[in-house]
Amino acid sequence: MSGLDSTMATDEGGLTPSQELGSLASVLVALARTESATLTPGTLVADQYRIERPIGEGGMGVVFLARDIRLDREVAVKVCSGLSRSAVHRIQREAMALAKLAHPNVVVVFQAGEFDGRFFIAMEYVAGGTARSWLAAAPRRPREIVALYLEAGTGLAAAHAAGLIHRDFKPDNVLVGSDGRVRVADFGLARAERDGVEVDPSVALAGSLANHATVASTVAGTPAYMAPEQRRGETLDARADQFAFCVALWEALTGRRPDDGEQAGLPAWIARVLRRGLEPDSERRFASMKQLLAALRDDPRVRRRRWLVGGAVAAALGSSLAAAAGAFDGPPLCAAAGAPLAGVWDGPRREAVASAFAAACAGAHACPAESLERTAAELDRYARAWAQARVAGCEATHVHGVQSAELLDRRMLCLDERLRALDALVDVLASADAGVVREAPRIAAGLPLLSSCADPAHLMARLAPPASPSLVTAVEALRTRLAQAHALSLARRDAEASAAARQLLADATALGYAPLRAEVEAELGEVLWLVDPAASERHLLDAFFTATAHEHDAVAARAAASLVWTLGYVQSRTELAELWARHALAATERRGTDVRLRVDALTATAALHDEQGRHEEALALQDRALALLPEDDGNRPGALSNRAGTLEALGRYAEAQAAYELVLAGEQRVLGPLHPQLARTFSALGLVRTRQGLVEEAVELQRKALAIVMAGPEAVEDTRWDLLLNLGIALTAAERVDEALPMLEEALTLATRLLGPEHPHVGLCLSARANALRDAGRANEAIASARAALELFERSYGPDHDEVYVQQSLLAQAFVAAGRPDEALPWFARAIAGWSERGDAAHPRLVEALVEQGDALLLLGRADEAAAAFTRALDIAGRSEIDADTRARATDGLARAGE
Repeated sequence: MSGLDSTMATDEGGLTPSQELGSLASVLVALARTESATLTPGTLVADQYRIERPIGEGGMGVVFLARDIRLDREVAVKVCSGLSRSAVHRIQREAMALAKLAHPNVVVVFQAGEFDGRFFIAMEYVAGGTARSWLAAAPRRPREIVALYLEAGTGLAAAHAAGLIHRDFKPDNVLVGSDGRVRVADFGLARAERDGVEVDPSVALAGSLANHATVASTVAGTPAYMAPEQRRGETLDARADQFAFCVALWEALTGRRPDDGEQAGLPAWIARVLRRGLEPDSERRFASMKQLLAALRDDPRVRRRRWLVGGAVAAALGSSLAAAAGAFDGPPLCAAAGAPLAGVWDGPRREAVASAFAAACAGAHACPAESLERTAAELDRYARAWAQARVAGCEATHVHGVQSAELLDRRMLCLDERLRALDALVDVLASADAGVVREAPRIAAGLPLLSSCADPAHLMARLAPPASPSLVTAVEALRTRLAQAHALSLARRDAEASAAARQLLADATALGYAPLRAEVEAELGEVLWLVDPAASERHLLDAFFTATAHEHDAVAARAAASLVWTLGYVQSRTELAELWARHALAATERRGTDVRLRVDALTATAALHDEQGRHEEALALQDRALALLPEDDGNRPGALSNRAGTLEALGRYAEAQAAYELVLAGEQRVLGPLHPQLARTFSALGLVRTRQGLVEEAVELQRKALAIVMAGPEAVEDTRWDLLLNLGIALTAAERVDEALPMLEEALTLATRLLGPEHPHVGLCLSARANALRDAGRANEAIASARAALELFERSYGPDHDEVYVQQSLLAQAFVAAGRPDEALPWFARAIAGWSERGDAAHPRLVEALVEQGDALLLLGRADEAAAAFTRALDIAGRSEIDADTRARATDGLARAGE
């Protein structure tokens, strides 16, 4: 067990004062080892570990092979003597943290404590050797070496994710078991602390015994593998381990440690990866161990081969659930772990869903025939993944011994929760109407993530179940009904979902288990978002504060994010929504937060920033959300769509177009060609095309969007007003105002009734109507509509918002159309000043305002000022995405001003 050794080593002669002190320390530690070694075979440590024999020495004591008499297994027990009380406390905290880290590539710590005046750590016994001895035992191919270090690096990355830093990674602390599995040992256990400065425990011990007072300058670790910042004694982060890892791998591959000379025969791509990890400035290394490992796995030779065999691999993948059930060859104890799928998603349940879909679609208008196939395929995939996760959880504890019984229990509870969600969804699908059939692929793709159930940090952060068995049974029964209510809500059967949630709230209140009541309050608050905003707010507030009081962090985070939506989007109470956005982001920053909760908080806050015109901030949050979502996550298309909308608002039309086309392709693949969700994406893409001056294509896209909605079993009003608005905008741009005006009037009527007359989206309808009225020659009506829109935007957003600037320019244009260019100029000036002060001061809207201003100045005979406006417009046009017509108008205007 030499891998447990964490003593300091040097490469060259000549001892510094601190190294001399280290030599003294080694003598004193030897005395401590002698004391520890007096433990004789048969000695019982902590009434649990029977000592058999010493198997190694480390910098803090002696390591013994022992027998855990309670669980009848071999363990390694490190016994330390002479440590200070602060060192003991520090190491014990590290050991407790490691005990919660269940990972196959990290040596498991079972217990830490004190015995007969000495400190001990009981950990997994690994029969085998170290990475150094493995390398020396036989010739190794580079691929084998990289594979071994990838396993070790995975262990490092897992520890980093749990907030632990190794500080002494080296080949001797990488254990290769006789089973071939690689484990990293001595995570953080070589650390002690004196007056806030990390030092090697052996040196700290020497300092205390020899009455030296200057040991704080000494740093822990092995110098040959130390990062520069570690040698300097600076505060470390996980990138110090990255440096040591790269030194060790370089040494293993080449036989020598890295220097500034040749790369010693390393493939160029590996050398590039390792050189980056070896950067003296930690800021220039990889952002994380995970990124470094991804770069090491990205062998260009494998990448070239992958596309050749991809089709064959895909063809070999089966999709039947029966194949999933028989795919496990583990021991009987774990092979049956996937059995609970029976009765949830199996042959009879599949038939029930198929029958319901057939009945719902019999004679129904626009009932997508491919919905069953798409939905069943997604449920098959989820069920297979669930069964695999269940078996993996069982084996982690009962086969590999890398996971505690407590963590297994929490893992299974998490998977049980996912199973309830699947079961509830199948219940809804088995009673589907045409609307549910249409939504089914979308809902199936959004089932809760399974990956969270394999994350120890998430599992430990989850609310523990009640202590009373009878209460557990009652709570689980109500949670099953809650999952059914949530499935109804996802299927947009809001009336049924609301009724179910209200009854659940009464039953949860009667049960008296507050965390469950908070869960139901959150569900009810979300169901009532649009139906009853005041009640929605009340329930979400109750959910947040009840959950916070009872440390139900997931529900508190969910309620905070939902409050951002109901306050900011539905009720336009921006200032209060901003406060809840801060709550939501803070609540989901904690370790162990579910990925979807974090994404929800980021997305809600980004939407709020977009509404406030803070598009750059929104884009940054959206990028963070997308980075968290797996490529196949059902929520990813929505996140991409939000980002595309922000790009459009920033005037980055080409990027927005590409993003919407990507969203559209993904939605068509998952949802089919006629799903209502596609209507929104077609419409958004059409709006971008309008901005680009491609008006006929824009009209066609808007008509397609409206046709999809109108072809459904019912035309949903909260979608229809938006589509009518965008079609009216496109028709106005195409100079077809006679067709546009009726649509814009209907959009205004619907939006006012649905959202209320003070909602800023009503202002969008007023603005579009003003634009069409101006082009129709009804200038005075246009002025009135533009004024109403401007006043509404100013009440909603204040004076500094892009919608305000747009409307100021449109009001000015209406004055010009009315033959009153002198009244237009102050409004043009305000709009141009507003756009000029933005971070994106080259916005296409600024160019448009300058061109309109130039035309107004020409009408007043102020040619020099007009020329300046046109010149500035053309200058900015070179840095923004201006349509050809606007550019031509600026060029022509400049020529006219010079005549």
